[in-house]
Amino acid sequence: MPLSDKSKKFNVDGAVISSFEDVGIGGILRNKNRDTLIKIFKSVMKMDPTLTEIFIIKEAVFLFFKSCWAKSNTLLVETDNKLISEWIHNVIKYNSFFYRN
Repeated sequence: MPLSDKSKKFNVDGAVISSFEDVGIGGILRNKNRDTLIKIFKSVMKMDPTLTEIFIIKEAVFLFFKSCWAKSNTLLVETDNKLISEWIHNVIKYNSFFYRN
């Protein structure tokens, strides 16, 4: 989906080595021109792949809402984790708390 002038996209990913010993997260916030606005990459505590992906999504949302773009832009978060994508979609679909009037 193309971004508008008033939207930003955070592409996030978590990486876990099979032993769960080496865990890293990363994300890039971009505008519609694909300019990089924020980058985050770091090692994190030992956790499973799904929790790793949730952790980076939380970090990305937190960074966006602390940024100068939060008041005037919408945020799209892109993840490659199908389980989390379906969970978020179902929460939004079935919980009226997320709908705006």
